[in-house]
Amino acid sequence: EPHRIPATILSRCQRYEFRRIPVAGIASRLEEIAQTDGIAVSPEALQMIAGLADGAMRDAISLLDQAKASFPGTISRDDILTLAGIVQDDFLQKTAAALLQADASSLLALVDQLVMAGRDMARFLTDLAQYFRNVLVCQVSSQPQALVRASAETLAGLIRLGKQTDSSRLIELIKGLSALLSDLRWASDARTTLEIGLIRLMGPVNNQPAAQPRPAQAEISVKTAAPEPPAEIAAPAPGATPAIKTAPAEIAAPKAPPEIAAPATSEVLLETVAPAETAPSPVLPDPEPPAATIATTAEPPSPVPAETAAASGDAAVSADDLWKNILDSLLAEGHMTLYLFSRSAQARLSGGNLQLVFPAADQVNYREACEPAARKLLRTTAARLSGRDMDVEPVLAQTAPGEGTGEAANPAAPQEDDWIQKIKKTADTLGIPVKMEE
Repeated sequence: EPHRIPATILSRCQRYEFRRIPVAGIASRLEEIAQTDGIAVSPEALQMIAGLADGAMRDAISLLDQAKASFPGTISRDDILTLAGIVQDDFLQKTAAALLQADASSLLALVDQLVMAGRDMARFLTDLAQYFRNVLVCQVSSQPQALVRASAETLAGLIRLGKQTDSSRLIELIKGLSALLSDLRWASDARTTLEIGLIRLMGPVNNQPAAQPRPAQAEISVKTAAPEPPAEIAAPAPGATPAIKTAPAEIAAPKAPPEIAAPATSEVLLETVAPAETAPSPVLPDPEPPAATIATTAEPPSPVPAETAAASGDAAVSADDLWKNILDSLLAEGHMTLYLFSRSAQARLSGGNLQLVFPAADQVNYREACEPAARKLLRTTAARLSGRDMDVEPVLAQTAPGEGTGEAANPAAPQEDDWIQKIKKTADTLGIPVKMEE
């Protein structure tokens, strides 16, 4: 901060401003050192070393010396990335493509590979943000090779990825990764925080499980038969009694109601026999009448009462499925605190409302779910997923006699000290199990 030095001192000093050495200068100097010492290294590896040195020649020479001792033969660019603990470009490209395409399954598999390889997840987020910055530069610049230090193959992948999205989406991802990096430094479970943060950044997920198809239902079609011409009298067979089929005269056929769906196993045709204009005549019965046709006068089906429909809808609701969907929604929307505190509860339906039964030892989780903001969020989510107004009521399970601290099971136990009772009371309030040993 030279501006803070008094002018009387500055007038008696010589000022030297140190600047970072350009990448090209560091790479040229490293090439001379490699030729002098007989180190086989590719030009891409020298460019990567120069970029990782960040303008410091001493750091670049140290990294080249470490690569010489670690990798026999010709040193490649991937060797330098492995030595520096940086994931390779193809891994970053797959991760970026999974984020842009909202492919949660591929993204979680890549995170698993990252963790099993022992990579630093904070460094991975920094590299991923830098990768999206390079994609943005390739999208907005006409000469990206002057601003992005990458090989020709990597540069082609950046340009190809930039054509799949717009600049606003890339800026949003870079900001989200920077915020996720700050959250990751204070997280107790780095992997879970990384996975949830990346899933939130991808937006709507494409590979959601498909909805279960509803069971097929047969339809009852009500049709009106065309008028039949008067039948002729046929000679009855010997010993047979003729059957007479009559229909009321001059009665108009009722108008057919619209098609309705009903849970049946086969299709039944209800046909209305229109009256004939002439007088009925005795006819012989058909030898084998159709089994699926019923001749009757069709009446409009009576509407289903609203109370019956509501009762059937309530019976179809499963408390476990609804509670699982509520937890999935809380996780997807980023309400991690409420999700972690509430997942130990068991759900049940009572009077059209959803009750969350917490074990007696989970008093901390129960109190968190009873907060007004938490109950409002649970109530809103339950109403949205069930399609009707539904209250969510947290309930604490009652402890059976003889359970808990053990005092009810053994009334004759000796009186404990005050400090032991205070510890037990505090542990019971916080939901922490306590075991006494002599």
